[in-house]
Amino acid sequence: MKSAASHARRSNFVNVFSERSIASHRRASTRIVKPIDELSSAARAILGPNGTARFDEFKSYPQGWDFGYGQPLSSASIASLDYFLALFGEFSTRPSLFLTRLGNLELAWEDGVGRIELEFFPNKVQYFLEANDEESEVPISHLPRLIERLRDGTSRSR
Repeated sequence: MKSAASHARRSNFVNVFSERSIASHRRASTRIVKPIDELSSAARAILGPNGTARFDEFKSYPQGWDFGYGQPLSSASIASLDYFLALFGEFSTRPSLFLTRLGNLELAWEDGVGRIELEFFPNKVQYFLEANDEESEVPISHLPRLIERLRDGTSRSR
C-alpha cells in the first residue's frame, strides 16, 4: 500500500504535468504560422507598390522607434499577415498597411459599408468592423471563419 505522502507527490506531479500539457496544447492550437522575415510575392502584389514600400520601411525601424516605445517589426506578425492575404485574396479597394507600437502589422480598408481594421499578432488577429461597431479578436486558427464573414457581408450586421 502506498503512503499518503507518496500519493500526494504523484498527484502533484500529474497536476503539474497536466497543466503544462494543457498550456502547451493551447499555445500550439493558436499558433499555426511559422515566423518569416519577408512577405510572399502574392502578398506584395495585393499590397501594391505603396504597401510594399511601407513594409520594407517598417523592417528598418529599430527598437524604440515610436518615441522610445515602438517594438521592431515582428516576424510572427509578418507570417500572420501573409497567411491572411493568401486566404483572403482580392480586395475591392487596396488595403493600407501600418506598423503598431507593439511591432505588429495592421491592415485597413473600406468595404463600401465601413472601415475594416485587422491587427496581426503572432497567435491572433484583433479586428474592428465599423459597419456594426464590432471589435474583437480571433485566434489564427479561426482566421478562415473571419474571412468568410468579411467576404459574405456578415461583418455588416450582428
